Amino acid sequence: VPVPEAATCLVQIRLPCGREGSTSHQREFLSTAPLQEVHEFSGECLRAEGVYETFKLVLPPRQVLGDAELLMSLADLRLLPRVAFTVQLSSSDGVVRAAPRAGEQFEEAFLTDVREFLKAEGFMAWEAERWVDLVAGQVQRGEMLRLRRTVQAIFGGQRKPHTIRGWCDRVDRTPAMPQDPPPRDPAMRLLAEFCSFTQVEREALGLDLAVLAGGAGPPAVGL
Repeated sequence: VPVPEAATCLVQIRLPCGREGSTSHQREFLSTAPLQEVHEFSGECLRAEGVYETFKLVLPPRQVLGDAELLMSLADLRLLPRVAFTVQLSSSDGVVRAAPRAGEQFEEAFLTDVREFLKAEGFMAWEAERWVDLVAGQVQRGEMLRLRRTVQAIFGGQRKPHTIRGWCDRVDRTPAMPQDPPPRDPAMRLLAEFCSFTQVEREALGLDLAVLAGGAGPPAVGL
């Protein structure tokens, strides 16, 4: 007598991240569900851990599942009634992510995390590169407080990746530095703030002197 096929599949996902170095998640899927649904669930689990990079699902011992398998059902892949996957991050291909507290590797990991987050959030390529250029300039110049504000603008209330989260915690514990009082005149305050921006920051914000001057436009060219 043939054994009836299971209607569901219990899926376990093992992530290479978490407080203890790795973490696992489980969910039950319909046997007819495509592997793509498991892939999307894995992405949600990664984002909850502050990881936004691309990844692949791997079956033990080392079978990496590609785009073709994502379109197949769990039943067609013969994974019923239960299966365990590990998640292979793109950083395993040589991208620096386990960064030290300072130095070139830290900067590279910081920028990688920003770039992967923007990609995962669906930013257009040119828009993402503008943000990455802005962050890269602030990192290289050591503009700590500006960088902290930029990071907050990018991530908002979402969980930050480990490298960036650790840096933000250190900055937030840094004692406030005394600053000169701003000019009393509102126009002079606006001009001083504009002059403090770098060229990359001005372009990212879409600011120019013509805007500050009330949209006067470019100066006339004499004949």
